[in-house]
Amino acid sequence: MVNFTNCRHGLSTTFIGIFLAANLVTFGGMKKALASSGDDVFGLELYYRDSALQCGSDTTQADIKVNVYDRDNNLLTTMSKGDRYTSTAFDSVGDLSFVYKVYNLSCIDNGSLITAQDTMVLGANDTVPSIEGFSGQASIEEMLVGLNSYEELHLAELGTSNTNDSAYDLQDVVLVVNNNPSSLFFAD
Repeated sequence: MVNFTNCRHGLSTTFIGIFLAANLVTFGGMKKALASSGDDVFGLELYYRDSALQCGSDTTQADIKVNVYDRDNNLLTTMSKGDRYTSTAFDSVGDLSFVYKVYNLSCIDNGSLITAQDTMVLGANDTVPSIEGFSGQASIEEMLVGLNSYEELHLAELGTSNTNDSAYDLQDVVLVVNNNPSSLFFAD
């Protein structure tokens, strides 16, 4: 009887293990299908695409770090150019706030914290403001080319709030916001 009970216990454990594994595979496959269709996928990814800030005619470019905060002012991450930040806790870039830490400029103390003078979020199909890139930068319109329908540009102007100033280009910091980062969570 003991051998039978142990054997039976082993079979039931194996069956439960196979059942759970099958459900996980099914759940994973179902979630991936939902993610691929864009339904019920939550989260976002920020990609720090570019930055350009200089002091007047000095062509030295600033090194700008981006501190990303949630609505409760908790620091989530600090990004450098080329970094990515992904989270399932937020569905919109509007759920986040940003503070910029500037280094390597003669007109600003190293590590100075700067809030944006102006920001704008633009999607691939949005009306683009006619603002030229400053000092050889790509235009906003050029940056929007190739964005998917679920991606946006988060543009920040740090230097001036004067929209008539030639330095006002909304490109001091450029983040690409991926509002459907399913491929990051459910890779093939």
